[in-house]
Amino acid sequence: MIEINTGISGGKKYHQSGEGEAYRKAQLTHVARDGTERWVLWSGAGPTNVGTRSSERESIDWIEAENEAIRLSAQHDAQDLTAYIELYGEALAGKIRSDFKPLHDVERDEVIETDLVRKPFPAQAHVITAAVKAWNAGITPWITADMGTGKTLMGIAAVHTHAKGRPYRAIAMVPPHLPEKWKREIEGTVDGAEVFIVRRYSDLVFMQKMRSKPVGPEWYVISQSTAKLGNPVIPRVQWGRIAGPSRGTRKYQIVKGVEVGRCVRCHGVQFDGRDTRGNKKLLAREKGEKKLLKCHDCHEPMYQQIAKTDRFPVAKYIAKKMPATFDYFVLDEMHESKGASSQIAKSMSQIHVSCKYSVGLTGTLLGGYAQNVMSLLWRLGGARSMVSHGEIYGNEGEFSKRYGRTETKVATTTIGRREQVKTSSKVKPGIMPTLYGKHLISRCITLELHQLSDHLPPYRETTAEGIAMQPDVLQAYTDICDAVAENIGTLMRHPDRSARSAIARLIYASLYYPDHPYGWGEIGYYETALNGNREWRSVITPPDLATEDARPKEEAFVDYLESEVNRGRQCWAFCEMTGTKDVQERLSSLIRERGLTTAILRSKEVPTTKREAWIAENGAKSDIIISNPTLVKTGLELFAPGKHNFSTIAWYQTGYSVYTLRQASRRSWRIGQTEDCEVKFFAYEDSLQNDVIRLIGQKLQTSQAIEGRASGNGLSSLTDTTDSIEVELAKVLAQRRIASLDLAK
Repeated sequence: MIEINTGISGGKKYHQSGEGEAYRKAQLTHVARDGTERWVLWSGAGPTNVGTRSSERESIDWIEAENEAIRLSAQHDAQDLTAYIELYGEALAGKIRSDFKPLHDVERDEVIETDLVRKPFPAQAHVITAAVKAWNAGITPWITADMGTGKTLMGIAAVHTHAKGRPYRAIAMVPPHLPEKWKREIEGTVDGAEVFIVRRYSDLVFMQKMRSKPVGPEWYVISQSTAKLGNPVIPRVQWGRIAGPSRGTRKYQIVKGVEVGRCVRCHGVQFDGRDTRGNKKLLAREKGEKKLLKCHDCHEPMYQQIAKTDRFPVAKYIAKKMPATFDYFVLDEMHESKGASSQIAKSMSQIHVSCKYSVGLTGTLLGGYAQNVMSLLWRLGGARSMVSHGEIYGNEGEFSKRYGRTETKVATTTIGRREQVKTSSKVKPGIMPTLYGKHLISRCITLELHQLSDHLPPYRETTAEGIAMQPDVLQAYTDICDAVAENIGTLMRHPDRSARSAIARLIYASLYYPDHPYGWGEIGYYETALNGNREWRSVITPPDLATEDARPKEEAFVDYLESEVNRGRQCWAFCEMTGTKDVQERLSSLIRERGLTTAILRSKEVPTTKREAWIAENGAKSDIIISNPTLVKTGLELFAPGKHNFSTIAWYQTGYSVYTLRQASRRSWRIGQTEDCEVKFFAYEDSLQNDVIRLIGQKLQTSQAIEGRASGNGLSSLTDTTDSIEVELAKVLAQRRIASLDLAK
């Protein structure tokens, strides 16, 4: 019940409640001859007259109603965005409809009819129509659609529909393992289309020389690696021995007969760090012949390119020799071009400026950071929007401050009478909603899988519960976590950038030791001393436990896979430990002991261009396939009607990447799938593995919310996301260490 205070002011009765913005007051100002009362109402911190009431009872009812509205609003605002939308959705929608008119209204506008061989579903047809209208309005559209919604089809159809039957020439830049798939998709979608796969720049020379116009639909498919091809670069350091007498200074010494590396331009002697006494160390030949360095004195690059004509960058050739040859540019998996200085991003930009119309396709536009889209906005059609809002090209820090989250630390040091102030800033995960409102809403066309639910089977994600470590593993794991936690605090305060990689290595050991409790050796990290030298810091040497018996998580994992196969379902298993400490072979052995067939997809054995063919060959004869999720996260489908269908995906281990988890988990839940799709995550209870799954879930809600999905965390998921997952795990370890010490006391 709301407390309402009653008093007398100037001989007039009043009622009031609340403070600040929640302040509400009603005061009696006049009583007529017939006894009718006139009460004046105020709200907020100041005496703002909001109306009158004719009786004391109505005034009290008004105060109670206003306070109840405030309470409900605050409750919903504090909970999540979903509740807020449920409460105020209609009012917000009405305001948006009155202030903004979309280029394409799904409820009002008709779709543009097409003459495609494969007819798109109604939801896809609306996306295609919206993209065409965006081009007509001078906007470069970004199709940000869920994995499995048919982005390839929509990209192809948008181009063909916009051409309106006119001959055209289009180029698609796709991941390295997808050119053949794109060729099939285009040929199966556009009647009479000619499709060419560009493997080197010479494949385009004939067309550039002929300067012929297209006579029908012409498509050129180029992989990301082909687009960014370039001549190899080798070190260029001049080596020789000192012929003259030894000489030196207080900083370094050059001894007669010692081999030194020199700059080919200024002939300055090159150094590499300092020794324990603080003296400069000469550059070692082993490092000088492997690393690409610059001269310490004149800053001349000490490397050179080797000319190989067959490796000339195709994107650069298109920009220089064929600037008006292509009408359309389709960028598949556009989020892979987000790097500000990556060669893929530069290649994408070169092709984009050479074409009249461009469209980007992605299922994971954001990965939790505002800077993920900054480079894309500048390079793929958003430069005008960036300039109009005062953005400066290359100013990543300012962009993150405005649309993301940054942490600024100010350290003050007093030395005698002097006071030194040092300020440091770092970018943290988090996205402000204004990023969507200012830069993305005008170009993003979103489509979610549930909008195609009539054409999709059920999808379910679950987490295995109750998997406990065996006592010997638990004891070793606890010791590792305690030892790592003791070092985490120092590393997180360390000014050297190598501290971040040291944290990652220690967290990796803490995270995955229970899955591979042997063969770790000494765990530690290199620390850079004040004199520039790297010194080894030992943290712990965990025990090598028995390898003969299956551990609880392995048993639970294999039990689940066996039960799925017994149901007539094929399974795909994802593992992160696929390098020096490889768990794939051990899992495969345990699976084969159950009488099941299995295969392992390895990156070193199967190049990206041959993975689709490998899956087609091994899918039909395998109950279970094991791989790292990064090998199949984009473009590849894990089912082929009548051949194979990996409708169950099991995560033995998860990494830190939201991009990878989102992409890989949806490889089977796509248009054309007929079986229910299940995804299951496995982790030891009360371990960092469980914490990783929780943290990835939070990052997932962040990226989905800004892409148009109202997540359970709402606005807090956009603006209150904290550090990277490695740092979050470091904090978890530190907090548990403190709690255990307090408990011991």
